[in-house]
Amino acid sequence: MNVIILSNSGSWGGLEVHTVALAEALVNSGHHTSIVCFGDHAANIYRDRIPSKAVLVNLGAPERRSVVSWLRALRDLKVDGAILEKGTWETGGLALDVALRLKARRYFTVQQLEPPLLPPKTRSRHNGIPGLGLWWYRWRWSIHLRSLAPHMTVCVSAAMERRLAEDYRFARRKLVTIHNGVYPERFLPDPEARVRIRKAWGIPADAFVFGSVGRLSYQKALEVAIDAFASVLRNASGREMYLVLVGEGDERARLTSHAENLGLRGRVLLPGFARQPRDAYQGLDVFMIPSRFEGLPFALVEAMASGCEVVGTAVGGVPEAVSNPELGTLVEPLNVAQLEAAMKQALMRSPSDRAERSRVARAHVARHFNLATLCLELVARLERG
Repeated sequence: MNVIILSNSGSWGGLEVHTVALAEALVNSGHHTSIVCFGDHAANIYRDRIPSKAVLVNLGAPERRSVVSWLRALRDLKVDGAILEKGTWETGGLALDVALRLKARRYFTVQQLEPPLLPPKTRSRHNGIPGLGLWWYRWRWSIHLRSLAPHMTVCVSAAMERRLAEDYRFARRKLVTIHNGVYPERFLPDPEARVRIRKAWGIPADAFVFGSVGRLSYQKALEVAIDAFASVLRNASGREMYLVLVGEGDERARLTSHAENLGLRGRVLLPGFARQPRDAYQGLDVFMIPSRFEGLPFALVEAMASGCEVVGTAVGGVPEAVSNPELGTLVEPLNVAQLEAAMKQALMRSPSDRAERSRVARAHVARHFNLATLCLELVARLERG
């Protein structure tokens, strides 16, 4: 088969990891594979990372296009199968959906982020006459329309699949859950990397380190982690502790200011983007994921495979990976008190307890979240058409 994977990437992250892993699985299964990008910036993100036998195609800037315009842009590509990697619900738009359905024998979308919560239905009044609440139907319909053209919508969590079926009326026969995952052998605990990365951060080797790895965005609610860390630090006299937020994003300035306002300069560190995130995980004792919403984040399973204890929020697919208390502690989103309590609990664990929890988490990830196996499952579904 000739298969294209379409990606409108802004920076390297989980979606991009999945795109490259899927391309590798397709190539290894004997398919001619192209990663199709929208614009020079997206193409540059993949240029040095795609599998050797895959092809990189740049369609140019992703301006709003009609179905005909998309078909013209795709006309030089031979397409039996098409997969659209979607980081948001707006990715590509309805016109691209229709064009890919017409162009490809099999068209799948991979939805990496949960849909927005369907708000309560309300009706305004006009001159005393109740309205019909048409805005609510437009909201639901705008997302439902994205279910019509693809032969299959791949959800990265079962929670997402339920939401799409129940709130947005996606046909259940066109939904499937295939979790995100990790290559376990690439994220093994590494004591030498732990010493090296902590030295680069300016942190003592024996300090206790909470942290995160990923985009510094509103979604991740990292200001809540800073608030909870401030409380933990105040009540843990004599313990050398740090919070390290690895990554870049539009929340960087606000997070830096928030930490400084709480008197945490030198205790909350933002070292920037990590091209090799597996090294960053080695520097952490506890991986923080205090997100407002999620699909199933790659950073979560990467951290578990690296031996980090997890403390985070029970949103999206996170409870599907952290499925029992041995694997981590989950709290309500935006609840500083609960997050603080979970961090204190992690801080008090004995070294032997922490080592056993690390072993259990790594075995769980290897058994249930192996990225190579999960991508092959997606490839098999594409081939069945």
